[in-house]
Amino acid sequence: MGIVLFCITLVLECGYAIYCIATKQHHKKIKNWLRIAVLIVFLILIVSPIITWSFRWVLVTTVFTISAGLATISLIRKKQIQRNLEILESFSIQSLQHLSSFWLLHLPPFSHNIISPK
Repeated sequence: MGIVLFCITLVLECGYAIYCIATKQHHKKIKNWLRIAVLIVFLILIVSPIITWSFRWVLVTTVFTISAGLATISLIRKKQIQRNLEILESFSIQSLQHLSSFWLLHLPPFSHNIISPK
């Protein structure tokens, strides 16, 4: 399930980056709504039997919650700065950071069997 979520996140982030490159603007409002939607979809997947809740998902939920919380604050403040971007900027270092953190969160947890072998 972690690989499926990673692929979905990858498609969303690449789609957003391509959209920013095509319009040559940083669409902060769309990005904020996307972060809130990702949290809602993730919570729906947890409530439904698709994702079996375990301690492994706590860090992912925390990252999504903080991201959606910051997006909500940004939307409430309504501080929208429209600026033109260069092609390299619009690929969004934030998107790369988000994907790398999502990948790191899905590394398998260490087992106690590694520390004390039988």
